[in-house]
Amino acid sequence: MGNHLFKNYYKSIFDHSLDAILLTSPDGRIHRANQAACDMFQRTEEEICTLGREGIVDVDDPKLNEALKIREQMGQARTELSFRRKDGSKFIGDITSSIIKRNHQLWTVIIIRDITYFKETEFALRKAQKESQFLSNHDYLTGLLDRRGFVEKLENEIQLISENNSTMCLIFIDLDNFKRINDKNGHIIGDNVLKKLSKAIIKNVRPYDVVGRYGGDEFIICCPETEIKEAINIAERIRVDIECLEVIHGAKTIKTTASIGIAKYDASFKDDVDAFIKIADDNMYQAKTKRNYVYVVK
Repeated sequence: MGNHLFKNYYKSIFDHSLDAILLTSPDGRIHRANQAACDMFQRTEEEICTLGREGIVDVDDPKLNEALKIREQMGQARTELSFRRKDGSKFIGDITSSIIKRNHQLWTVIIIRDITYFKETEFALRKAQKESQFLSNHDYLTGLLDRRGFVEKLENEIQLISENNSTMCLIFIDLDNFKRINDKNGHIIGDNVLKKLSKAIIKNVRPYDVVGRYGGDEFIICCPETEIKEAINIAERIRVDIECLEVIHGAKTIKTTASIGIAKYDASFKDDVDAFIKIADDNMYQAKTKRNYVYVVK
């Protein structure tokens, strides 16, 4: 290929590339910008050349200095950087930058591809995956762990108790007369009661306690490193808060109470998880004989 044709060939690539191409100096001066670069940065070639690297690159991007060091050492670099358009908006660009030597002078060729769409798609996918994972073991209504998710956490805590010879308490909560609330006011109001109840529980537990919706109007709390006396204090705070809850429905104010059972687990307990939960559940049914009550066999 003749020299003239060779120059025309690369000029055609420069002019018609869908990716932005910049001819620059290693110090950040820009000498040429193709039409794709002008479109990308919303500027004329003259404006881009006048601004230089600091006028189009987000200089606060920590990857910039790292990429410049790699390019200086290796002669080329590829990374993702944040760039600025004329209107002030930013976008993520996938760039390749290479140092070339022509006529005893160093130049750099930079190719930029706007990957904002791909980054947004990637973020949306990761968010959807995270939400899907969350929903796989959490209750959609209250945001608490569902029965399966709670039991898995409880099994982990029991394993730790066995290894550390420590104790744990389980608090089992059941609303009093919840079916009557649903039947008289409808499931939407019933759902509002459950959501308020879950917030009351969360407000009264410690950061390391594990809370789950066991089913329907049944809630369950795993309290690691906890003796009976402390578990009773937690349960009583929850009981009082539930008694004070109000859900307004038209001219009516809906109130409810809860019956709560407590069970203790330590390293001497030889039965399985289901048996442990059943003890707390049985104690809750003992509390039901009085309603709005906390029951435990001390």
